[in-house]
Formats: sequence, structure tokens, C-alpha cells
Amino acid sequence: MVKQTTDTGYIVTGIVSAGGGDVSGFHVNEDGWVVKLDKTGAIQWNRALGGVGYDDLYAITQSSDGGYVTVGTTSSTSNDLDSATGAGSVWVVKLNNTAGIVWEKRFGDGSLSAASHFNTAFSVSEIFDNGYIISGSDQGPDSFYTDNHGQSDAMLMKINDTGALVWKKSLGGTQNDEGLGNAFQTPDSGYIMITGTNSNNLEVSGNHGGFDYWVVKLSKCMVDAGTLSGDSVVCIGNNGSSVSSTVTGGAWSVSNGKVSVAGGVLTGISTGRDTVLYTVTNAACGYALAYIPVRVEACPEVVALVSNDPKITIEPNPTTGTIYIQGAMPAKIEVYNVLGQKVKEAYNTGTLSIAESSAGVYFVKVFDAQGVVIKQGEVLRN
Repeated sequence: MVKQTTDTGYIVTGIVSAGGGDVSGFHVNEDGWVVKLDKTGAIQWNRALGGVGYDDLYAITQSSDGGYVTVGTTSSTSNDLDSATGAGSVWVVKLNNTAGIVWEKRFGDGSLSAASHFNTAFSVSEIFDNGYIISGSDQGPDSFYTDNHGQSDAMLMKINDTGALVWKKSLGGTQNDEGLGNAFQTPDSGYIMITGTNSNNLEVSGNHGGFDYWVVKLSKCMVDAGTLSGDSVVCIGNNGSSVSSTVTGGAWSVSNGKVSVAGGVLTGISTGRDTVLYTVTNAACGYALAYIPVRVEACPEVVALVSNDPKITIEPNPTTGTIYIQGAMPAKIEVYNVLGQKVKEAYNTGTLSIAESSAGVYFVKVFDAQGVVIKQGEVLRN
């Protein structure tokens, strides 16, 4: 990449695989390379950046303080990089106006080892608050890119002027979505990203077939849909399965109609695979989407419920946190909240604690070893 600088010269960034000639400070394998040229194309300074792995730089911008921020990907943990996160991380380096490193940051959990699957940044630009907006591709999910939608996603992140992460967001559908284009801040303090997609679901609509250009406009603030968890297999006609999010206030929906969802409670409609969606909307900031895949099966019919076995009791009621099942040793205990969301389960025990749950009414199901519900009832948590 080549950009003009405020002194009418140019700043260049790219990749080098050998030292000598015009290249100063080459390490090994591949390094990112930054070159400052004057207005006639003469080299004023250059610097190879990296360690003992593969370190590539794809984009650069001049910052308002006269320095430079360059971005790419790295697999190194030495030389110009500290010993933190390694393989497959987005790499961001701040240089002063004479090529000295001011700071360097990496974003990823270091779990990706194949160069073709690195999390990579492809564009960077300074924004109104002197932070930076960075776009690229994430190959998650991993412990950092937890909101990956499947395969590769377009990735957008904001950092402040010291390189600290402000927020990041993965964008796309369930196919390959690559953040190979640019991202900029818009006059309304939002952001626009120009990228590519092979998807036509979740956050992507209108794909014409194959790999399309994709333009995404985002508001100035990000909305979080949380992390979803719950049952991955749902039986036809059974409404005992559920999903939940770590964030409240969203709306549930499904993709393919194989399952229905109401308040997080799932009911199987027909066999096959479906995707349960959770959308959180903010009037000022837009929306965020999380999803969880489920499979609907024609499960074997369960023996009828024995609902009022007088030998089995659920005690105490009310409870301050601990529930005891008296009169039988359950194979499983399940506890649901008033929205039908499963909040706790335990196996092969007659004791279960809901002390961490908020005060309110909870619904308890007690199962035997054959999966039959042998007792159910309401419990008040004080």
C-alpha cells in the first residue's frame, strides 16, 4: 500500500522475504516492511518489522501526531513483538516519524497456526477521537473472535490512540465473508466497510450468487447480542428444550422453520437442521445478532408423566437457594425460570442449588433413569 504523507512524500507498507539491498533489519521468513519516501521517490528511511515467524503488513495510515499505524497479521512472539498472543493474530504497530516503535498490539488467542487461516487486518484509518478503525478477516471462532458466524467473517474493530481495544465485531453469514476492502468513519460518526461475501443469510442479504462485493454501514456504537447456549437437539412436538443469551432484551427467531421458539423455549416441528437467532436492537446504535445451530429429531416417545407421586417431595418451598428431592434418587433435575429458560440441571443427586439465581418462581422437573418425569412443581426462591 502507498499513501501520500503531509510533507508531500509517501509512506509504503508491504512484505519482504529477504534482507539486503534497500531492506534494513530483516529477521527471517517474512517481515512487514515500511518505507518512507520523499516526493521524488528517494528512500528517507525503511524498517523491516517482525520476529522469527511470518509477519505481514497490508495497510498503513499517517496519524495526526506525524507517526504511522500499520496493520496486518503475525505468527511471531519475538524481536519486534513481545511474548503475548502468537500465531494467527491481527497485528497493529504504531511507529513514530523516524520508524521507532511506539507500541505494538495483537488481537487473537494465538490458536491458528496455518498461514492461510490467519486473522488478518487489511485496512486502517484514523478517526475523529484519534483512535483507529481497522477492518479485516477473522477465521474464528476462538476465545477472542467469539462472535464469528461460521467459516471466515469480515471483522471490524476500534482501538484508541494507545492501541487498547474499544470494541470489535465479526460480520457476515455462515459462508466465507472476507474483510479485504476498506473501512472508514462517516460524517455521522458511524462507519462504513467495503468487503466481500459468499453468504446470503444472517447479516447478509441480496447475494447474487458466488462471491459478491458487500457494503456495510454501521452506527457509531456497537450493540451486543451476547453469547447463546442451550440444547442442540430438539424433539418433534417437545417444548422441553431451551436456549438463552447472556444479554437480555432481545427477540428470538429461526431461519428454516424446523423449530419454533418462544421466550427461549424450543418446539420441534420437522426433522432437520435449523438456526435459532437472537437479535438485540438499539434505536440509536442499530442491532446485533447471535445464533446457535440446532437439530430436530423424531425422538422416541417418552412414558407418560407421573406428576403427583406422594412419595417424592421438593423441599424446602420457599427456599433460600438449595433444593432437596426427598423420596427418590433422581437421575436428573432440571430447573426453569418463568420464561421457560433452563437455568440449572444436575445429574444423579438429590440436591441442587439455585443460590446464584435471582429471587422469583422456578419450575422444577425430576427425572428417573429412563428419562421419565416423576415429579414436577413450582419453587419460590427468596
